[in-house]
Amino acid sequence: MDAFDESLLTDSDGEDDKNTLAPASKEQLVFLIQGHESLLELANLEDEEFEGLTWLQIACRVVAAILRQKVIASGADEVACIFFNTKQSVRSTGVGDFIHILQDLGQPDVERIQQLEAFDVPLFRNEVELAEDCATGAGLKNALWQTNLWFGPLSGARVSRRIICFAPGAAPAQTGTQVWKGLLRNVEELAGKGVTLQVIPLQRPGSKFGFEAVWQHIFDKMEDKSLSSPSKFGGVPVEPERFGKLQDLKSTVRAKAHQQRSLGQYRMVLGPDLAITVAMYATMQPATKGQAQWVHAVTNAPLTISSALIDNDTGAVLGEMPEADMQAPKLYFPNTKDAHYKYANFPKVYLEPHEIQSVKAAPPRTIRVLGFKSTSCLKEHHQLRSSSFVYPDDSGVPGSSQVFIALHSAMLDQDQVAFGVFARSHSGGLRLVALLPQEAVSDEEGSQLAAPGFHVIYLPFADDVRQPEMDRAFTGSQVVEPTAAQVAAADALIAHLQLGEFSSDIIANPHLQRHYQVLEALAMGEEPGEDVMDDTLPDVEAFRAVGPVVRAFREAVTVAEASPSPGSKRKGAPPSSGTHSETFDDDACIQQVQVAAEAGTLGKLPISTLKPWLKAKHLPVSGRKDELVERILQHMS
Repeated sequence: MDAFDESLLTDSDGEDDKNTLAPASKEQLVFLIQGHESLLELANLEDEEFEGLTWLQIACRVVAAILRQKVIASGADEVACIFFNTKQSVRSTGVGDFIHILQDLGQPDVERIQQLEAFDVPLFRNEVELAEDCATGAGLKNALWQTNLWFGPLSGARVSRRIICFAPGAAPAQTGTQVWKGLLRNVEELAGKGVTLQVIPLQRPGSKFGFEAVWQHIFDKMEDKSLSSPSKFGGVPVEPERFGKLQDLKSTVRAKAHQQRSLGQYRMVLGPDLAITVAMYATMQPATKGQAQWVHAVTNAPLTISSALIDNDTGAVLGEMPEADMQAPKLYFPNTKDAHYKYANFPKVYLEPHEIQSVKAAPPRTIRVLGFKSTSCLKEHHQLRSSSFVYPDDSGVPGSSQVFIALHSAMLDQDQVAFGVFARSHSGGLRLVALLPQEAVSDEEGSQLAAPGFHVIYLPFADDVRQPEMDRAFTGSQVVEPTAAQVAAADALIAHLQLGEFSSDIIANPHLQRHYQVLEALAMGEEPGEDVMDDTLPDVEAFRAVGPVVRAFREAVTVAEASPSPGSKRKGAPPSSGTHSETFDDDACIQQVQVAAEAGTLGKLPISTLKPWLKAKHLPVSGRKDELVERILQHMS
């Protein structure tokens, strides 16, 4: 397999790409917890992590766990936590009553995490208390107003803003009142700042959320006034689900913490007069070691390395040649140094650098579709490296989503895959690619697990595909066809070695997880927990289970070696002399070394008998005889 092509991630031309989809630089996240009597009751969830906890403790523990993740993943994010519908009001700007700001908007730290993990029902009753009338909506209106003040106006920096509300089984507000109208005005202002809202019902799995209609009014108002309404692709919302699950909240926020590996915006040419724009993302990229930084021996300040031209006589640094004095290099074809064209009578054709680039490369940042074939034509061994993923982007060409959806649906219905050429940059060259459609996958409750789009699979060219089983230089003049028993044994072996529903995403780096575990314990002032489970270790029991199948395959494909006829002598073998023959085969030498070692007579064996034993044990065979004997004894001991 070829090495990873880093030109797919960086533009080798060094040009500024204005169309690159820059991910959000940070996230502002506000947690709202609705006050209600049911919040103080035991949850009685089957999850061991939440066993014996109230809904209040569960909400606070989940928020604390998310803060732990953000400390590691993105320390620039800001998080806040507000209780609404409370009696004791704690406000930072005097916005109104019925809210208790547990934590202002700020970066997560140890004190915030410890406060949330220690917050329980007695602390809530002493410091917060519930309001007598929780259903008016004043608490939610003021909580949204406080959030609106925190977020402030939009700036040039890309900031992701979200509100996650923990809602027990109670109405957050009464519709049709003046308070309700003020609440909707706050929702409109937040939507104008690009804020998204998600509600997490605090209820047992499978229970019906009784006040979904009230929240739907709030969601509809937010989408009507948002900067860009949530786009839909094949009927599946791209934005987060309105009502999330408590069990999935931590994994959802963890996914948000990891920035998307955007490769920028590209043109997809479908015909002579038809082109759309798509956004491309990397599904995997290499983890490279950082470069070493030289520092000053005394001040520890970082040092920079620079190069310059030095005058041979004076040692002075020479300045760069003025651009006006520099001449553009000219190349010509044919090359007179080439023996094939050395004496040919060709006229010299001068080419400027930009002319050579126009001949070598196609228009950059383009995927040109050549045609379609059945998906069965695409084989697993055709994939040279990790694929990219493309998704429609209307910012470059309006209407790209509609064309993309039509193409995607037609290819899925007809089980087709598209083939095309891909040009990353001017100097990147052309790559043959396949566009494999991926259908949206959702779980039982409608949460999207896999987004719809196209996987860009990088393919080999025709002369890159080798078939060694057809090459006589590799197989020899006589090709032995496998028997039916050997084919059946190979099929059984492959069937038993299948990993099933395996994905490399589920295997975490055990050393990295332990590193973060120790760092977190030091920051929290706690003792490090037990070692994390190492999923990279081989499954011994699974290997033992397929042992008989492996042995059956070895017996089926093993070819018995022909033994030499009696009285025949090896070609080039020296004549036998003495009691110690030097014509032993390897197995006899190994057996003789074992017997001599037990008897303490290794020193009497010749070097030619000792070396096969060392080779079998993957030990060095160089040195004098006494060194070989000592090496054998050390290994046996």
